[in-house]
Amino acid sequence: MLNTFSILFSPRETYMRINSKPNWLGTFLILAILSIVMYALMHPFLVRAALAHLPSSAAPADKEVVAQTLRSELPVRCAFLPIRLLIGWSTFAFVLFAICKAFTPSEPVHFIKIFSLEVHAELINIVAQAATLINLFIMKDASPNATTLVPFSAAAFVGSKDIVTFSLLNSLNFFTLLYIAILTIGISIQSGFSRVKSLVIVLLTWSAYLLFNVGTIKLMRDTMHLLI
Repeated sequence: MLNTFSILFSPRETYMRINSKPNWLGTFLILAILSIVMYALMHPFLVRAALAHLPSSAAPADKEVVAQTLRSELPVRCAFLPIRLLIGWSTFAFVLFAICKAFTPSEPVHFIKIFSLEVHAELINIVAQAATLINLFIMKDASPNATTLVPFSAAAFVGSKDIVTFSLLNSLNFFTLLYIAILTIGISIQSGFSRVKSLVIVLLTWSAYLLFNVGTIKLMRDTMHLLI
């Protein structure tokens, strides 16, 4: 279990261990369990935010049906969360791997090592979720965007009611910088790329991931006519 958190306290040793023996399953299982616990704790806030996003035409009875439906779906969502995480993290790692190969096809870059690095780096995003959850309990903010507001993000200082703008600003935070830094150093060690080239590769991957997520949110908002 200590190896899961070693990326924070002894990153160089973690990079070397991943490079020589890219084990990821144990770390993934621990992070998946932590994600399930935090999702369950955050679920009441998410239900409240979902109700606030409903169109103004929604009657109280409609809102109650939505609330009951969301509560009943919690066990299923928790059960499938590890699968969703595995798909998301492996997809991100594959794009990162593909861009690495596109930059220098002759370099010995291995997908399993990049995937293991990505899984370990996801600890930072789990910490960001924990910070968001703590902030929710302390501030007791009832605004719809508060359920996803990451402390110390640009969105915390530049308010926006538009979900697309908010998502972009919320992604600019201390935890994202740490996440990008961990991936950059790891890619540099694994591939032999310079830190600058590794940073460009990570930023390209992260930007593509961000644009995809924001585009999905915008499409959902426009399709369902949500008030966000």
